Amino acid sequence: MYSINYFNKDEFKESLIEKGTIPLNEKWRKIHLKIELLVIFVTFVMELIILVIGYKKYINISSSTYLIRYLLTPVSINLLLYLIAYLVNRYSTNDKKFENIKNIVVNISFVIQIFVVAVVHQYFSAVYFIFTVPILLSVIYGSIGMAAIITILSIFCIMISAFLIKYDSDLIVNFAFSVDILLIETMIIIFFILAVLIMVYIRKKQEKLISTMIDIQTLKNSINVDRLTGVYTKIMLREFFEDAKEGLFGNEFCIAICDIDNLSNVNNEFSHTAGDRILNIFGNILKRYESNNFVPIRYGGEEFVLGINENIDKAIRELNQIKERFKRECKDEFGKQVSLSIGITIADIDKAPPHILSEADVALRYAKQSGKDKISIYDEKTMKID
Repeated sequence: MYSINYFNKDEFKESLIEKGTIPLNEKWRKIHLKIELLVIFVTFVMELIILVIGYKKYINISSSTYLIRYLLTPVSINLLLYLIAYLVNRYSTNDKKFENIKNIVVNISFVIQIFVVAVVHQYFSAVYFIFTVPILLSVIYGSIGMAAIITILSIFCIMISAFLIKYDSDLIVNFAFSVDILLIETMIIIFFILAVLIMVYIRKKQEKLISTMIDIQTLKNSINVDRLTGVYTKIMLREFFEDAKEGLFGNEFCIAICDIDNLSNVNNEFSHTAGDRILNIFGNILKRYESNNFVPIRYGGEEFVLGINENIDKAIRELNQIKERFKRECKDEFGKQVSLSIGITIADIDKAPPHILSEADVALRYAKQSGKDKISIYDEKTMKID
């Protein structure tokens, strides 16, 4: 609920990219796998149609041979490739590097599936244009390196299918066929260049968006967190009381107001820089205790409000620890003991926030009047609110 954001631009940028890309890639891989399954289904149906209407117009083999060579074999291989990619994608891990491995496996499995289709139909040079599809699909992942791997693999698969494997006995590798393959590979390279240009454009837009979000977060951080002390600003006090009103702290919680004793004397004796350093020391101490049950807020000047979701006894123990640590650290740095006066009240959610703060303020006044360097608990019988 409460967590003071000590804003780091590089960490914030990294978290934005991580939160944006990982879920997007996960969704896209699922779509990618569906596309692979669709390609397998479409090729299966097309081969089935060719078998029925008359494949002998193109090749002279028996029906059983056609069924095995052009239908069952490629479909079986591609289903196996799809299953491997599907299982890799289903594997759950918190390793960010494995997310990239999933992307690569899904993309490579698709290229190999197209390679299988190209080998089976190598007689038709136009079938090699299908290799442009995985290059286009790789754009969504935003990785130029992966797009380059897919492009190189596609060119390599085209060369093997066209010139090294003779799956179709009627295939004649002549000059015209070689020119067609060269043109197709040129098209593959053009598609890769287009994919890179698109990714560069998307990346620039993403960087502008991230820069805007960093500026917004920087502004929000400057509003919510005090720059000198590192604790919450006064604006968070209202949010704290709203949460209390909703019952997030139970029926009772504690509100304490702390005031650094004689800070003006320190400023006069040393300098205002020394006074700022004392405020910084106190802020650093409070940050060590900061949690959902301990919310430190700089109220103004040398006054701090603490929202403590603990019983009064535990709250007093924590405040004594803070007070003594503050005195010790100030003495170590300045050779002078700087004390702290604290007023605390048990807050009731039915009371208005200004009334609760007034109770703590009255208790603080009693601590000051009784010699300072003390913790005073509000007592409605003996302490009066002006």
